[in-house]
Amino acid sequence: MITDVAAYTQKHLPKWNPMNVCSYHLQEAGATPEQELAFALATACAVLDDLKGKVTAADFPNMVGRISFFVNAGIRFVTELCKMRAFVDLWDEICLTRYGVTDAKYRRFRYGVQVNSLGLTEQQPENNVYRILIEMLAVTLSKKARARAVQLPAWNEALGLPRPWDQQWSLRMQQILAYETDLLEYDDLFDGNPAIDRKVAALKDGARAELAQIDAMGGAVAAIDYMKGRLVEANAERIAKIESKETTVVGVNRWVETTESPLTAG
Repeated sequence: MITDVAAYTQKHLPKWNPMNVCSYHLQEAGATPEQELAFALATACAVLDDLKGKVTAADFPNMVGRISFFVNAGIRFVTELCKMRAFVDLWDEICLTRYGVTDAKYRRFRYGVQVNSLGLTEQQPENNVYRILIEMLAVTLSKKARARAVQLPAWNEALGLPRPWDQQWSLRMQQILAYETDLLEYDDLFDGNPAIDRKVAALKDGARAELAQIDAMGGAVAAIDYMKGRLVEANAERIAKIESKETTVVGVNRWVETTESPLTAG
């Protein structure tokens, strides 16, 4: 149905963006960065492989340019920033080598993001403000891989539905970054950084290995059970590391002592 709608819009609604690949839920289910990259890109390939037979060869590159992504950003700032740069590189590579799209504008990785909700804690929920801010920076600081749209959860989502004031607080974070700071005024601050380049290369290698495995199984649809199993394994490992304190979560397994918060009292 996705590709039927996409083919229809090519003829009748040419400015419509009919396809959005959501990888947000992958990280919420425990995906590693390599898995999030690979599973999202494999899904996009499954869509385009099906769409290719429903539009003309001349129209296909334009349709590739109409696909977009909705991704996740977690607390590990450097890894998440590098993941976004890896997304940009891998999507460009796939569009060029797999689909023969020669126009660079159609190979652009267009994405929006909501930062991670899985890592927001019920314990000491005021700390979530800092988590949300750090996660937002990971998808905005690198101009090469900057999100086209940012959606932030509220600080108290682990407790229940946020109030309008809680949602406004998250919106104000974005406005302060955009209009008070100079963080968006410069060329990419991370180009040529050897540590960033090494991490991006490692993430791309891991994602390519997963993509090769999925392709060998016949693509994303055929590999659904495989991907589900990998997510279960990764999430179990994530939880085990928190329970064993190998992964520190402030207020959950370290520094749990706290005074009463005026934000949650009463």
